[in-house]
Amino acid sequence: MLRDEILSDSPSIALDYLRISIEGLQQGVMLFDSAGRVLHANPAAEHILGLSFANMQANRQQIGDWKPVREDGSAFPIDQLPLSLALSQGVTSQQVVIGDVTPDGQMVWKSVHAQPIFEQGKVVAAVVSFENITERIAAQKALLREYERFQQAVEAAPAAMLVADAAGAIVLTNPALERLFGYARGELLGQPVEILLPEMLREHHIVLRQQFAAAPTTRQMGSGMDLLGQRKDGSTLSVEVGLGYMQGNDGSLQVVAMVADISERRRLLEMEAINRLLEQKVQERTAELEAINLDLSFLALHDSLTGLHNRRSFTNRLRDEYLRMQRTGERYALVLIDIDHFKRVNDGYGHETGDIVLKHVAAILQESARVTDFVARLGGEEFVVLLPNTDEGARVIAEKMRQAVSESSAPVVGKVTISLGMAVASTEDENEATALNAADQAMYRAKGDGRNCVAEAR
Repeated sequence: MLRDEILSDSPSIALDYLRISIEGLQQGVMLFDSAGRVLHANPAAEHILGLSFANMQANRQQIGDWKPVREDGSAFPIDQLPLSLALSQGVTSQQVVIGDVTPDGQMVWKSVHAQPIFEQGKVVAAVVSFENITERIAAQKALLREYERFQQAVEAAPAAMLVADAAGAIVLTNPALERLFGYARGELLGQPVEILLPEMLREHHIVLRQQFAAAPTTRQMGSGMDLLGQRKDGSTLSVEVGLGYMQGNDGSLQVVAMVADISERRRLLEMEAINRLLEQKVQERTAELEAINLDLSFLALHDSLTGLHNRRSFTNRLRDEYLRMQRTGERYALVLIDIDHFKRVNDGYGHETGDIVLKHVAAILQESARVTDFVARLGGEEFVVLLPNTDEGARVIAEKMRQAVSESSAPVVGKVTISLGMAVASTEDENEATALNAADQAMYRAKGDGRNCVAEAR
């Protein structure tokens, strides 16, 4: 229900409508005018910030009154806040993590997003949405402390050990490894692991390392072939390598290697025991990090309104599919979709009804797609479907989607139609954008041909 405290001189009726729509949201949502003053805060925002909307109004709360900090504890520049960028530059921000101290002295961490509101081409207000991620940040910091203890354990281990990133750069070594190969630590950090191999073996090892990064598996000591290592002075030694893997704090792959000089057989059993303990610890840390990052990964790759994949997720998948086609020759198809006369829906029924129509169409597209297809919302009323390993059959699938939408009845507005542009990728395409651009042009031809139809790329 709209509160009495809401200002009556808001920039437009749309702002009043927006205030009403955010009251029941679980996310914190606040409205600001073009000067950065609070126009409205929903109950969730009041709870997260520990401030009532009435209190914010009474104290003329505005953007400069907050003292935000970054995750490292440093001050977050006011002009770089999502709200500041929305008001000053009219841009929609990415999710940003910001810390803030509540009136009772508690530090609250929030994942913040800002969206400008335009009226006659000018930014007249902005809406800021956020959620409380304090517990998630605390859990991540706890895991970081665990990783630091893991680093200390590696440092103290009697076995030669190193940790490398997915690109093969060395990020951690211990004294045992440095003694074994005759390098100082500073000479190894940041170098490719191939520095520890004779030059004639390095190119082949790069291929093996890339294969491991694509499908990491644990390899116990004694289960792999012998390798030839090379010390700093150029002398060689036969070594055996045990491999494990884990996720770093940023979710990236990290490879843990234990290296044994085969001449020291009497130490092998001790190293295997350490490797088993290390494998268990790595698996435990990996499972914990995966659980914590699951929510963040979903939000980063999915559209918050429809639940479909978002533009960023689609771009990544399209690039992968293009590279797979170049490697295997298996073609794929793209169907670009636009809701016909969607502006009339927004203008005639309001944006809330427009959102209902978007979700309605998104659900039908997802239901009409095959299990292997990739459905995404690019933005506004535009969708895209990637059809892997598909060429001639793409037209049938596109027609199925068009028919399913045209035969349905959307809430409030009734009949809705879509225009579809279809293109099949080719190994001769310059890049992944070639087929996408062709589908886009075909979609506009479908619009020109009367809408509610499928047009194929020429």
